[in-house]
Amino acid sequence: MDIDYGTIHEDEWAEHFTLLSQAFNGPVKEERPHPYLSADKVIVARSGGALVGAAAVADFGQVFEENVLPMGGVTGVAVAPHATGRGVARQLMTDLLHRMIEMGHVVSLLSPSTSRLYRSVGYETANTWMWRALPLDALRSDVPDGITVELAGTEVFDDLRGMHEAHARRSHGWLIRDEWLWSRKKWMAENSETHMRIWVAKRDGVPVAIGSVRNKADSNVAFAEYDFQFHDVFGEPDGLTAIAATLRTQSTMAGYLHTTLGPADLPALLDRPEVAEVRMQDPMMGRIVDLPAAVPMRGGGRFEGAIHLRVHDPLLPRNDGAFVIEWSGDELGITPGGDGTIEVGVGDLSSMFSGYQAPISLAARGRLGPSAGDADVQRLGRWLACPTPVVTDAF
Repeated sequence: MDIDYGTIHEDEWAEHFTLLSQAFNGPVKEERPHPYLSADKVIVARSGGALVGAAAVADFGQVFEENVLPMGGVTGVAVAPHATGRGVARQLMTDLLHRMIEMGHVVSLLSPSTSRLYRSVGYETANTWMWRALPLDALRSDVPDGITVELAGTEVFDDLRGMHEAHARRSHGWLIRDEWLWSRKKWMAENSETHMRIWVAKRDGVPVAIGSVRNKADSNVAFAEYDFQFHDVFGEPDGLTAIAATLRTQSTMAGYLHTTLGPADLPALLDRPEVAEVRMQDPMMGRIVDLPAAVPMRGGGRFEGAIHLRVHDPLLPRNDGAFVIEWSGDELGITPGGDGTIEVGVGDLSSMFSGYQAPISLAARGRLGPSAGDADVQRLGRWLACPTPVVTDAF
């Protein structure tokens, strides 16, 4: 089977969505089911003029301790059944990584259907996406002074991007959404098969938080089921508290509210944050795409001396080699060279870089090479110390 790779053509969209529907075991679509990425961000594999594979990248930012790094979000990786086992997915991912470099991305993130493929191209578990169930009787019942809550329509998704970005910038691991994801969020709200209500909290008439709520997927009766969920929620803590109090009084027939918000936001919603139950948890895999650019953008904790890395990245030469990382005044720099005391694969480095894994844990498993001493590991830990990352957006 001869296979060639390139950007999708405009007359291939129907075939593309059929391919994705088959790969993800969904109904075959004759046309785009929701707003999709532009053609220059979709790479396909062809054999005999027909599509046998596809992969795409979204143009996000990702927050690392209030610093926003250009991030390529991988989505829609699919291979036709008769083309599996021929390295199509791996080649698509390799081409996509080089496309990310062209687009200026320094890190990447994806939700894996299988970890084996993505580990083979340098990804490793780096974040967590999870659903939590919040008991209705544990929601905050107090409405902060000066806050009002009112219903709104889907047009608010066009108006509240600044509020979302402000929330994201104080939330380690969150995404700064691109135009595609905002369009997709709005489309899903407008085309939801279940009832949805959008609550906006305001202070002096200015929106400070939003919570769009829908029934669980198999319900078509407004707020008459035992569980419902946030479709989207973000904003200032006082606004989130006011929305929680409104839902507690408006939704007495429901048992739980489901949300992807992380632990840092739960006190704004719950009187007793400890009663939140994790109902679903999926690992997200991340990768450093451009190490020399990513290090100074991320910054990190202060450390004395220098960190000597020998990074193994066979797919991206700019990341493969020896590097020295050290502070100079208020700037963190990275230069080629050094003695490579800490030896690490790009996947493990990516997992530490996000804050998902601690250097001391990898060192204990022999993942930082035979020459890394306690002082080297401690220095690496001081640089990369940060909260556990949580991603709230699925894409």
